[in-house]
Amino acid sequence: MDKHEIASFTRELGERLEIWGASALDRTDWAERFRDFGFHMDCGNSYQKRYGMLIDDAEGLRRNLAQVDDIRILGNAVFSQCRYITHWALGGCERELEWLKLALKRLEELTK
Repeated sequence: MDKHEIASFTRELGERLEIWGASALDRTDWAERFRDFGFHMDCGNSYQKRYGMLIDDAEGLRRNLAQVDDIRILGNAVFSQCRYITHWALGGCERELEWLKLALKRLEELTK
């Protein structure tokens, strides 16, 4: 796992989400990158088990941001959230995008 590459990619993806919203995920090969980093899509289960929060609970993440410190678990959750937004979300996904942006910033901080 190259932390510098993860930090760079998460920063870039977060910037794209700010500009294009959910459509940024259609313009980026995020799934391949997450796999290359060793992350796995687990539907947020490891994140929920470790931190007691769902992967769409932006307020919970915001309140407990300092406690979220496991790069592997957070990376798996981010991968899972991207997959949810691109494959299963019906309609607007503002809540999921808000969580994703926060999680990407935290993942970048942890990998710098």
